[in-house]
Amino acid sequence: MKFRLAWVLLKALDLVNTFKEKGVGLKSLQDPINTTRAQAGLSAATARDRTDGWLKGLSKTAQEKSLTAEWVSLR
Repeated sequence: MKFRLAWVLLKALDLVNTFKEKGVGLKSLQDPINTTRAQAGLSAATARDRTDGWLKGLSKTAQEKSLTAEWVSLR
């Protein structure tokens, strides 16, 4: 029974990856799962030169100001 469940799960994941490669999103009819919105968000983030929608971090100047402020507050 465990082998059959594992095999079915692997086949399902393989199918999902095939769909993803072809640009097809999945939407569950019973659960709040919708990969099409996530894919659209990632595409928009990439267009704005952001990796996965996250900011790239502090600029060098901001890092220096932060370290200076931390050092002053420790004195």
